[in-house]
Amino acid sequence: MRTVRTEYFLTIGEIAEEYRRNGRDVVPALFNAFWRGSFEPFVREDRSAYPLISRRTLLEVWRDSGGHPGIHFATSLEGEFEELPDGSVVVDVRTWIILPAQAAEWTLNNLETAYHQLASASIPDISDEALDGLKCEYLGAFELIAVCYELGEPPPPFWLHWDPILRTSRKKDSNYLRKHAEGALWLHQRLAGAQPSEVCREDVLEEAKSKGLTEALFDKLWEVIAPDDLRDPGRRPGSKNRHPRS
Repeated sequence: MRTVRTEYFLTIGEIAEEYRRNGRDVVPALFNAFWRGSFEPFVREDRSAYPLISRRTLLEVWRDSGGHPGIHFATSLEGEFEELPDGSVVVDVRTWIILPAQAAEWTLNNLETAYHQLASASIPDISDEALDGLKCEYLGAFELIAVCYELGEPPPPFWLHWDPILRTSRKKDSNYLRKHAEGALWLHQRLAGAQPSEVCREDVLEEAKSKGLTEALFDKLWEVIAPDDLRDPGRRPGSKNRHPRS
């Protein structure tokens, strides 16, 4: 059953569930894309109702939480092999990710190696708690569609109405989608925490045009990103459309 999601932001878990409704398991692909850095340009860790954690921050969280079935964080390779009295050797077949004990001492090479190892990991290698945490992070429609184009994948069926391209020449259009994603992220950040008395829609529209957003796209984003009290001053705050439409 195909659904249509009107929201601009969805959690990774919600995205995975929508794909599942369409017969696809994309959790491994989203997991891999995250650790490859595909979503890194859109990280929003401060003052966001729709947070997207950075790889650097999540790496530290996963290192500290531990409990991963197929991954072991360590400061050295000591203990990866154990020689028994009979001369045989026991090998820990988990993926060993080596990082200095103090996160402040992690080098770029440490980080890139760890990211590569995690991008190559399988879902069963990760603890349920860690995976559930990642599923709570948010992606914007243009952010996901841009990555789909880069990978040569069709756009998400539940977000087709956000795709301004819908052509087969996907690779060359990914930058176009990224610009849309940057514009949407700018609008989200521009309105975060703003009070109605501080925001004039017409002024924000002019700013948006200077960022490359068309008026039509601005109108569409405003309807789903602007808080209720900005979108309709005087209206009692309520939930946005959080339910899929069949």
